[in-house]
Amino acid sequence: MIFELLANLLLGILSLILDLLPVIDFVLPTGFVEGANALFQYLGYFLPMGSLAMLLTLKIVVDNFQLVASVFGWIVSWLPF
Repeated sequence: MIFELLANLLLGILSLILDLLPVIDFVLPTGFVEGANALFQYLGYFLPMGSLAMLLTLKIVVDNFQLVASVFGWIVSWLPF
């Protein structure tokens, strides 16, 4: 019962803070999708799409691993032992 009260209080405060943030509407330009499609078509001449997809996936995996490792290191640095 006390936990529920504290959770509702915390979530209410969080909701109040988030409601104060302005709303941002982001619309992509209409030519962006066609331009990105053309870029991938031109890259397809030099690199097969399978290789390009594998390189992009590998880049995302490495970036995510670095992020997780840095967050883990930050948490470990705050531990008192």
